Amino acid sequence: PEAQSTQVDDTSSGDQEHESLNEDGASDDENQTGAQGDRVMTDTRTSSRSRRPSTKILEQAAGEAVSYVDTLHTAVIEEEETLTDPTYKDVLTMEKGSKERVKWETAMKKELKALRDMNTFRYVPISSVENQRDVTTSKWVLKLKRDGTYKARLVLRGFTQRKGVNYEDTYSPTAKFTAVKLILAWAARNKYHIHVGDIGNAYLNSDLDKEILMWQPEMDAFDGEDPDYPSSDYLLMVLKALYGTKQSGRMWYLHISRQMKSWKFIQLNSEACIFLRRDDKGEVIHIVCIYVDDVISIAKEYKYIDELWSLISAKYPLKILGEVKEYLGIEVNYK
Repeated sequence: PEAQSTQVDDTSSGDQEHESLNEDGASDDENQTGAQGDRVMTDTRTSSRSRRPSTKILEQAAGEAVSYVDTLHTAVIEEEETLTDPTYKDVLTMEKGSKERVKWETAMKKELKALRDMNTFRYVPISSVENQRDVTTSKWVLKLKRDGTYKARLVLRGFTQRKGVNYEDTYSPTAKFTAVKLILAWAARNKYHIHVGDIGNAYLNSDLDKEILMWQPEMDAFDGEDPDYPSSDYLLMVLKALYGTKQSGRMWYLHISRQMKSWKFIQLNSEACIFLRRDDKGEVIHIVCIYVDDVISIAKEYKYIDELWSLISAKYPLKILGEVKEYLGIEVNYK
């Protein structure tokens, strides 16, 4: 028994000595557990080595991308060629009397007549103009609409204007999309009626703040010259905010703002293109948002909308579109 006891003691002391020889002071079992734990951590750790796909995969992906871009580019070019509108020079090359040329000639004559009827300009003798350097030019912009309508618009080349001579400020605020969505949501929550309308030739209803001289437009393709004022002897003094002038947007904004205020609407300080009316109790009964020539009318009762359309149509060409279905590209489903 004594020998056996001694042997046990020696063994335990040997174990103690073995444990004391460990550098970290841990037992063998703990070391083994720690080593296994290290191995597990090593297996789950993400390698820091950068992994790259093979060159063959990259070449294949690049080839597919190039092929897709080429196909897309070709489709865009084909669509542009299909939808490209003619220029004035293209009309000149068309055969005289052809159906296509006659339609464009009619569209340009119609545009000139509309400009003259609205007193957009007056004729000025060239001999009375001392500095012809400040005389601007114009161009015809032709558009074949999706409904088959041939549209011609005379546009002043704004880049031929000179600041301080025939224009000053050009800034024109427009309603923010967030504000438009906000008033639409407000109308839906309060169950107000929402109708839309479109003001025709909006810019041409506002006067210019500066005198602009312009050479008469090209009219070789059609008989549009006024025989009393030949282009060889007369210039045009532009009186209205003709499309293309640098200040046309600003002139229209100032004009319609004054008009809305004269109709007892209050212009918001935070959104210059939104106007509202209140009743005697202070409740908002009518909100109007004007985005250039697109008008949205939100009212508690139909009579306020009809009243607004009557006021606008008495001064401007107005197209009433009825209940809102789309406004500024926003599709509205309102019941």
